[in-house]
Amino acid sequence: MPVAVDTDGSAKTAGSPVGQRPVSTPARNFSFWAKRSVIFLLAVLLVAYGTYGVITDTLVLPAKGGGTFGFHGYPGWVCYLGLLLFAGAMLAEAFDKELPAKKGSSRKIHIYLGTSALLLTALAIALEVHRSDKAYVCTDVEYARVRSPEKAVSAVIFTRYCAEYDPMTSKNPIQMIMVAKNSETLPSNLQRTPVIWMNDNDIDGVSWTEGKLFVRYRAREHVKKGIAPQASSDFPVPVALVRR
Repeated sequence: MPVAVDTDGSAKTAGSPVGQRPVSTPARNFSFWAKRSVIFLLAVLLVAYGTYGVITDTLVLPAKGGGTFGFHGYPGWVCYLGLLLFAGAMLAEAFDKELPAKKGSSRKIHIYLGTSALLLTALAIALEVHRSDKAYVCTDVEYARVRSPEKAVSAVIFTRYCAEYDPMTSKNPIQMIMVAKNSETLPSNLQRTPVIWMNDNDIDGVSWTEGKLFVRYRAREHVKKGIAPQASSDFPVPVALVRR
């Protein structure tokens, strides 16, 4: 039988394939497509999550210590672009591995996409921190007073709007209650004023009974697991919070 000599001097039988890639098997093919299907699904979910978050202005990423870091406004769109690039890097990594390795090939595109995604995410975090430092200037707007029949004080009900939320379009203004003298106006700085925070609830009614302040409230419809109202520990009068 004729014998062929390979370049390294080893003898090979004539007609046998030289440098042939391993023959694919059903198990190998299943593993190949299973891994890539999972990565493809994760990329689609990532894009869907980012799209929903940036449209509803609720885009958040995991933060150190088990918390979250939220993006609002233009930093959210920068972060969203980073998520798109990261999803592209995942797809490139999954489907480019079978291409021949060569300099400048599209195999390396996932490296550039991944690096760009990380840079954009870091930029989005920096922009969000900068925006938050400048934007969180709050304005308190009084809209009702309920006088106490026993004392010369009133329960002042007001709404707090922050700079990033326009009062005309705000989705979640914060309702609050404080006690002030009947002739006293709403202070410009409430940082040290004892208040009742309504959090994720709306005020349904406020009344006085024997010097005690009764606040009836209801949970906001779009909030499934909201935070209950909270009164400052040094609130000047007894308070009863009654859920409707």
